[in-house]
Amino acid sequence: MKKNMNKDFIRQSVVDFYEFLEDLKIADAIVNRDGIITNWWEKRLQDIYDYSESNKKDFIESVFKLVRAESLKEVCICAAVIADDGYIARGHRHNHCLAVLKDMKKEYHYKPGNHGFITSRNRYVDRKEGYTLQLQAGIPSADKGGYRGGELYSEDLY
Repeated sequence: MKKNMNKDFIRQSVVDFYEFLEDLKIADAIVNRDGIITNWWEKRLQDIYDYSESNKKDFIESVFKLVRAESLKEVCICAAVIADDGYIARGHRHNHCLAVLKDMKKEYHYKPGNHGFITSRNRYVDRKEGYTLQLQAGIPSADKGGYRGGELYSEDLY
């Protein structure tokens, strides 16, 4: 029989090493502004809680390992387009990036590689490398049709 995790136990355990999470820049991915644990993390924390059998030390060590593993994965976080002068515009979709470049009166001419993504490590990658990063991180496409053609599209992110 699966036991339900004690929300106060979980919250206090996360608070116990919140500074560590902030150092890794992922605290906000785990706990939202209202102090509520996000769904993805709640599922993983429930599994760890079941495994640790309510032993706080085992729980914290297991969560620490999960946080470290997740923080090491580089993933694409938003669309990006490179202007002719090298300026990188970021946005929800690539057309939003193009609108930013237009508003800034930046010159832009399409060429292979200047439509890409910004990663969780603040790095620009092209569509092919973005696709590879998402696969390596085990992240499925958000698009109903799934990934297509060995390249990443903003529709794959959200």
